[in-house]
Amino acid sequence: MPRPTLVDRPIQKCLQLPTSTVVNVELQLYSPLDGRVPQGALNNLVNRLLLDWLARTTKAEGTEHVGI
Repeated sequence: MPRPTLVDRPIQKCLQLPTSTVVNVELQLYSPLDGRVPQGALNNLVNRLLLDWLARTTKAEGTEHVGI
């Protein structure tokens, strides 16, 4: 049976982060059970952080679109 189509499809983006930031984040996301960072853990973290940021920013500015 095929997978259902995602309504909100992902888009690939490329980020450049300092090595120290990546190492610290991966240490926090590391799963001793799996022996690695679980697949999708970084994506989930970044998505949650961006959604929180959008909610706070749009609430503070009273708008739906925010420029950086």
